[in-house]
Amino acid sequence: MDPLSAQVVDRRADLLSSALFQQFLDERRYLKNVTADTIDWYETAFKAFCRTLNDDAPAITKTALQTFVVKMRQRNVKAVSVNTYIKALNAFCRWLHEEGHHADRLELSLLKLESACCRRSPTSR
Repeated sequence: MDPLSAQVVDRRADLLSSALFQQFLDERRYLKNVTADTIDWYETAFKAFCRTLNDDAPAITKTALQTFVVKMRQRNVKAVSVNTYIKALNAFCRWLHEEGHHADRLELSLLKLESACCRRSPTSR
């Protein structure tokens, strides 16, 4: 097989994630009647995912999703904020599985949050 043709095929597969994400948004908007704010939230999460992985249309894999979370935490993004991105990406991954676009149902667990009682300094009691 010609290695150049393999690169073209791989890139087309990568571009599929953006097309599928657009289909996901359209179905949420017109078939599920979600609010404009929810659509904005999905778009914000997907753009952050793409930007963090330096790819316009990253492959949707468990490794890519985990890398996204690790890089966000390395940039000191708070766990509660990362969890909002995880929830939006999990919705997209659930849709990918339900629609038959992904054999496995990918799902990231939410990050454990520090409780308010643990954040206090011992001197503030």
